[in-house]
Amino acid sequence: MTQQRYSGQTPDAALEAFINGFCRANELDAKSYSYQDRSIESDPADHSADYKFSFSRIEESGRVVYRDYEGSISETQAGYEVRHWESSVRDTGRAPKPPGETPGRLRGRRPRDRRY
Repeated sequence: MTQQRYSGQTPDAALEAFINGFCRANELDAKSYSYQDRSIESDPADHSADYKFSFSRIEESGRVVYRDYEGSISETQAGYEVRHWESSVRDTGRAPKPPGETPGRLRGRRPRDRRY
């Protein structure tokens, strides 16, 4: 699968183009999203990329899911491009109840008639 390239005149603009073009294009209406911990650092040790970026996208829809993005920004004749990125998911919420299964805290209990 070939990944699309997102470009801008500065590394910040290239990262913003990536967030707007890729991340926001894949958002669902049923979830709320926020983007945090954006960082762009120069990387002289890596000869294939001029800058490294990372940020977290928080997806909320009953439970919170953190999706971390890391990638590289390269300088081109036209400006800067985001060419390669990877994402990983940190799921901090419990899985929802499977259909037809009663949670343990409700099993075996019935409401009692407290009227006299």
